[in-house]
Amino acid sequence: MRRDVSALCAKSFPAHRAGGRAWRLLHVCGLVILPIFAAQQATGDTSCEVPRILDVDGIVVPAILPVERVRWGPEKDQPFTEAALQRGKPVVFEGTKYAADCPAAKWTLESVATTLSSPVLENVKRYPALPGAPLFATGMRMARVPEIMATYIPHFSRHNVTFTTFFKHLGEGPSEIRNAPAAGVPVDDSTPQGWLSDGNPVLSYAGRLREWRALEADLPLDGLAPEPPGDDPIEVKPYVWLGQKGVRTPLHYDYYANFYLQILGRKKFLLLPPSHHTGLQLYPSTHPAHRSSQLNLTDVLEIDRASVADPAYEVELGPGDILHLPAQWFHEVTTLTPAALAANVWAEDVPWFQGLQALNVNLPFTADYMASQPDTDSNVADFWAQDSEVAQYKVQLIRAYIVLVIQQTNVVGAGADEKAVASWLQDTLLNPRYQPPTFSDLALTAVPQTRRFCQDLALVAKLGNVEGGMAVHFLLEGVREVMSVFDGVKDTLGPARFEMLLHNWIESVIDNAFGTKLQYPFLYDLCHC
Repeated sequence: MRRDVSALCAKSFPAHRAGGRAWRLLHVCGLVILPIFAAQQATGDTSCEVPRILDVDGIVVPAILPVERVRWGPEKDQPFTEAALQRGKPVVFEGTKYAADCPAAKWTLESVATTLSSPVLENVKRYPALPGAPLFATGMRMARVPEIMATYIPHFSRHNVTFTTFFKHLGEGPSEIRNAPAAGVPVDDSTPQGWLSDGNPVLSYAGRLREWRALEADLPLDGLAPEPPGDDPIEVKPYVWLGQKGVRTPLHYDYYANFYLQILGRKKFLLLPPSHHTGLQLYPSTHPAHRSSQLNLTDVLEIDRASVADPAYEVELGPGDILHLPAQWFHEVTTLTPAALAANVWAEDVPWFQGLQALNVNLPFTADYMASQPDTDSNVADFWAQDSEVAQYKVQLIRAYIVLVIQQTNVVGAGADEKAVASWLQDTLLNPRYQPPTFSDLALTAVPQTRRFCQDLALVAKLGNVEGGMAVHFLLEGVREVMSVFDGVKDTLGPARFEMLLHNWIESVIDNAFGTKLQYPFLYDLCHC
């Protein structure tokens, strides 16, 4: 049962500041702290918006606040993209040039269907996924593990379809599209003929704006791209989005900052800040659904109740609205109208992409790493890459490598010992991403009885006597190389985003060292030995 209790107000508790707004704290049954705005009746401020607060099966979850709306007409000197980046949280701009002056503001679905002449739309998403359809994210390492993929059911499948097929299913566009004969079939012959009739599917399309060349001039998105910091250019990706009612993009985050322009129809965005990443139970970073939550937030709404200062947000976008969504913010998007058309620009989040360079650092004691060391001759490099005595200590070396990096980042706290690191890993990475029933499609969750990764870290010290103590030397050099990347971005990213980056790095190290199948067992032993 779900009850809307947004009429609640608190007059007897002092106001607190959070995110630039006045809050009052209401204790519910002495257990839950619930944030709500000071009641309009108490303040007389009729502009104050009361957030939507939900009681899910008797459990009160934090407020879902409306996204701030700002009118940004031509009289403003500052670019709205600059104003958005300064806010650091989602904001909707109204009244920009895209609301009326832009030629795309006059588009209709019929005019789009008439103008576009491309016979094929590539990578159209079908919700739900067509059973047996090829997996789309085949580059992710878990996609190569049959034991995992045998039970993984993606939210959607991708298909190359004729333009006629797409618009006919959409039920929109000119009459020659809507009334076209059934000959408009998927381009990829492996897709069965019943792919649009089985399971009442809905379709959506997303593609580069440059692929819509006939309409590209109507939608100059240069103004949506923020100015790059410093002298370095940033990658900008303009896209167009077209879908039908019922399409719901699962909760996920992107590496890029997003400026999203609604052109036709309406969509609802449910948004959460990066601080909720642990409670949202992300898929592992090597999984085809990486960056996505294993939860369906719209149905569950089990938001982390401890994050009083980090509420969720929601907004309904209509034609002309521009939503700025900061990088690594989680969002679930639902199409509300029979059809909806939007465009966006993804702008590279520089600190995040700089931090990702840590995933490209070669593991210590590998052939690639040794070859990269300037003062290491080929004989020594071969020794460290192949010698059985070094291989014997691989588990301890990788464990020490991960633990030392975590300790030096201070995410657990200054002076944290290995036991504190293990507890942090279990609470923030192992349990949320891997433990059943959370990761129910991972068939490799049986804990190895042999505890094969539970060697004593103190054994690493014995390598100090091998080849003049080079083991410890190269171990520390590897840590320093990773920390040179992390130190440059940690403060800019902030605690939550940096923790997400660090989790992805840890998974990458384990995967590169031991392989995808042993990713979970190694992490489990790292937390429990």
